[in-house]
Amino acid sequence: MKVSLTIAEMFNLQELPYRLREAISLTLPGNPLLDKKLPIIDIAIVCHQKDFSNLHLVIEGARSNVTNPIGKILLVTPELLSAKLQSQFPDCLVLTDESVLGVDLIKVINELVPLQRRGWIIQQVIKFRIALMSDEIASLIIDADTILLQPRIWLDSNGNQILCISDSWHLPMKNHQRKVLGGRNYPLMFVTHHQLMKRDSVREIFGAGGEGLLEWLELGDYTEVSAISEYDTYGEWMVANRPEQIKFAKWNNFSIKLSPHESSMEQILYKNSRYHSISNHSYL
Repeated sequence: MKVSLTIAEMFNLQELPYRLREAISLTLPGNPLLDKKLPIIDIAIVCHQKDFSNLHLVIEGARSNVTNPIGKILLVTPELLSAKLQSQFPDCLVLTDESVLGVDLIKVINELVPLQRRGWIIQQVIKFRIALMSDEIASLIIDADTILLQPRIWLDSNGNQILCISDSWHLPMKNHQRKVLGGRNYPLMFVTHHQLMKRDSVREIFGAGGEGLLEWLELGDYTEVSAISEYDTYGEWMVANRPEQIKFAKWNNFSIKLSPHESSMEQILYKNSRYHSISNHSYL
């Protein structure tokens, strides 16, 4: 990894070859943090009705494999669906998109983002807002289609966190981050379908009240299908500003298509035990 990044800097490479990115991601340690006195973290999952059928697996995967003590498990969904979700998961705290975002952010998103991409942008902004608002030192954000399969420590008592590296690369996201963060792009990406976000770090990026989220949105090029990334923005900022607090970790995620209501955690683990997580979608 160090050699690859050095070569990328010497030759001013924006992007490493896919096979090299894949090798770097897979050869990182799976659980690099060691600590006995672990801080409490929240779990946050942004979801819509299409996610409800297998959401119990996402929650079970988090409860079973997050080694840190878990504070709250927060589920965020549109207001029209919140009562249904709360009745389905009474031991979780259900919040609404509208209450988390507020009027100003909703207005900006409606003005800037094409309708067909609006839901995708909304869930990204919600993730940052949840991390900003948390009573705990950090929140583990998990996509509503992603199931954790192996135990990990996400944050230690010294404030060190793991940061997974994916094998993907998408230039429009990197271009957006240069507008927001300045400096040089990191030649690896952090779009990993789940990520720990430390509250104080997110506040440093966007301000204590999240004021900078408006600019983050406004600088996106929404002629692109995938214009911005919450996970990659956070990862890039941490690498540039808090590198001493990062332990890079293996991603090792597999995309799969689960049948609604037909899979148990036991079946999933039996078939996919070599992976650290699976995401319930297919790019094929």
